[in-house]
Amino acid sequence: MAALPITKLAALLIKTLAKPMAKSLKESAKNHASVSSLLVSIGEVSHQATARLSIVSTHGLRVKKIPSLDTNKALDRGADIFGEGIILGVASGILVFEYTTSATKTKKKEETKMAELDAIDEDLQVRRASDKNGGVSR
Repeated sequence: MAALPITKLAALLIKTLAKPMAKSLKESAKNHASVSSLLVSIGEVSHQATARLSIVSTHGLRVKKIPSLDTNKALDRGADIFGEGIILGVASGILVFEYTTSATKTKKKEETKMAELDAIDEDLQVRRASDKNGGVSR
């Protein structure tokens, strides 16, 4: 029973540490040449998609061309998406771990309960057999 609070506490600690870790990785990625070009592309795609959706949803107009973002803004936007992706990945991993652990515990409880029921059933069958073979007469 003590393992549950420790597991929850560990998950909370990991979630808490994920934000500064993501921020650090985001800054490192911005300074790495090949990764930063990927982040610029991600930022630009995000800008294009967001702008198109915004214009279509508010005005109902069809958009032909959206001006590109400044490289630094695109890099910042891509890095923000990267950082949020890391946080989402960590949170999803913890969620999957907790779900799997819970499912394993539930399955173990069900197996224990089934074993108990099988033992009771076997005991009842033995008693019935002994009653039929000359057990207590009435």
